[in-house]
Amino acid sequence: MTAAIRITLITALLTALLAALKLGAGYFGESHALFADGIHSISDVVIDIIVLFASHFGAQKADFNHPYGHGRIETAATLGLALILFITGLSIIWDAGRHLWGGEPAPKPDFYVLYIAIFAIILNEIIFRYTLRVSKKIKSQLLEANAWHSRSDAAVSVVVLLGIAGALVGFPWLDAVGAVFVGVMICKMGGVLVWKSVSELVDTGVEKETLENIQKTISHIPGVKTLHQLRTRTVNNMILVDVHILVSPRISVSEGHFIGDQVIIALLKLPDMADVTVHVDPEDDETAHPSSHLPGREELILLIKTYCPHLPAPEKILLHYLDGKIELEIILSLSESALFSPEDISNQYQEVPRKLAYIREVKILFSI
Repeated sequence: MTAAIRITLITALLTALLAALKLGAGYFGESHALFADGIHSISDVVIDIIVLFASHFGAQKADFNHPYGHGRIETAATLGLALILFITGLSIIWDAGRHLWGGEPAPKPDFYVLYIAIFAIILNEIIFRYTLRVSKKIKSQLLEANAWHSRSDAAVSVVVLLGIAGALVGFPWLDAVGAVFVGVMICKMGGVLVWKSVSELVDTGVEKETLENIQKTISHIPGVKTLHQLRTRTVNNMILVDVHILVSPRISVSEGHFIGDQVIIALLKLPDMADVTVHVDPEDDETAHPSSHLPGREELILLIKTYCPHLPAPEKILLHYLDGKIELEIILSLSESALFSPEDISNQYQEVPRKLAYIREVKILFSI
């Protein structure tokens, strides 16, 4: 078991025990604020559990029914949990609000709940310092973020402590105010998770800084002239990229594919990058497709044979579809073309552009 997993499990266990203590003391000690803080703590544990299970199933490999993997499982689970948290926070605010604005007298909490609130602050601070120390040792940003989350829990417990203390010295409504504060914090937590999950489900792109880093990485690949139609989205906090790159139209298909592979390799080295799809373009097709109306290879070769029926069959024909026109490179064998002079062959093939307006140029090459 790694240090990160071990400290996370210990933290979750301590938080669960603390949550149970807050809930019990808040309920029997008649402290709305402490009971709400218990719900706030238990929600952290539930989030960890759901993320743990959702991450396990979300990390499963792609299959026939899920060719893009199962990453959305965690997103859907997070969304469901977020809605529950939001509704829970509203119910806490509503219940405490009845004592603040509804005319119902707020009960005075028992004195011992004050000690529970103090204990919660001390324990959260211990968890914070221990987790932070481990995160620095193993250089884990995720663990460090979790440590600061424990510190924020301690801050919430301080507000609860002030509310309980105020209620004990003769201002019982302060306990309800503390509960409202915790309810707002739970609603905020749920709202943030809802926004994050919905943003992911509707394929929101990455932030500007990350996008610029992706563009810079692609532009530095040798052979990439420019890029367009760059699209990003996230699945389970991992980034997926689709991009079109413009390369020289005269290079071979294999070289263009090689350049595309270099783009993929470079992008997959970036943080949180999960998958990259690269489309290699010989010309900019972002706003138009100027060559889409042109005939394909088979149809074009039949037309050439129609206009040049007596010439020897070419060894190879290279087609370049550029700017709505076709450029031909016809390679002939000298031995197969012995009955015709190179000049006659070239002259006959040059008739093709005159008869087919979409042919820009015909180049004749002879192989030995």
